[in-house]
Amino acid sequence: MTLHVDPEALRAFAAFLAETADAMGDWDIGEPYSTSESALPGTDFARVCARAADVTDQA
Repeated sequence: MTLHVDPEALRAFAAFLAETADAMGDWDIGEPYSTSESALPGTDFARVCARAADVTDQA
């Protein structure tokens, strides 16, 4: 089986993926968790938010 690929389309797709990856590098994924940590004082919610931020960062 032979696969024919338009090289220009492949280059455009690769450029799109590179731009998307660069943009994702600028995201602050921990921000929603850190702003929520104080939402439920007297509970373990801050600990859960911190753990969720760690897991999201690792993903």
